[in-house]
Amino acid sequence: MKSVLIAAYKRRRTQQLFLAVFALLVFVIGHQAHAIKPANNQAYQEPSFCMDQAIKPSINIDIVEVPVRFDMTKAVEDLGRMKQTLPSRFAGDVDVITGGMMSGDIKLAHALSFKKSPQNPKCFAIEQIDITLSMTSKIYVAQDFQKRPCLFKEIFAHEAKHIDVDRDVLQKHSDRIMSGLHLLWERPQDYIFLAPRSLHVPARNMIRDDVAEALKALFIHMMQDRNYAQSKVDTIEEYARISDACPQEGF
Repeated sequence: MKSVLIAAYKRRRTQQLFLAVFALLVFVIGHQAHAIKPANNQAYQEPSFCMDQAIKPSINIDIVEVPVRFDMTKAVEDLGRMKQTLPSRFAGDVDVITGGMMSGDIKLAHALSFKKSPQNPKCFAIEQIDITLSMTSKIYVAQDFQKRPCLFKEIFAHEAKHIDVDRDVLQKHSDRIMSGLHLLWERPQDYIFLAPRSLHVPARNMIRDDVAEALKALFIHMMQDRNYAQSKVDTIEEYARISDACPQEGF
């Protein structure tokens, strides 16, 4: 999926990042210098200028799910006072009894690595990115329902739906992140760079910052998608269904 976020990032990087490095070079060296830039002209026409082969960066994305935890010790009043980690669809004047809750968190971590060119000491390339998408979940069911097995089962099943939503969101956006990074590093000049050796460290740091910025934008989009998907689980109709599922126990 050729994400608008990634396309905008590519335009911004080509227009601003290497101009900023050029200014840094002028400041540090004090005279006319060459900006850190994709090795696009000579290297693109003669791949051996920088690398024997233009090998695209390896992209590894792992989805890690911490085992679900459970808490059946809180009273309904306690759950009502707890901080929600999922969006609420209901206004303050809607009376909702909190019989259960799913408290969950999603995080994204990444590490970027580079490789040197054996042909030209001024060249380096992005070698690999490792991304971890992790989710933690905890299901609460109020202790008030311990002796009401039908309602306990209904509430537990409802909260489990929230975990399924998070799983689906992670898988969906793992694929999107993979596609976005493949687009970002579509051509050799997108991941092979030419710079004076003395500036390889700051150049790599700037590239790391730019990749982190792109991933941050994708993560924000993922969390917005998650909030929307989770809100579709918590509907008045779903709450009414749970309330009416066990007439013999009441709610």
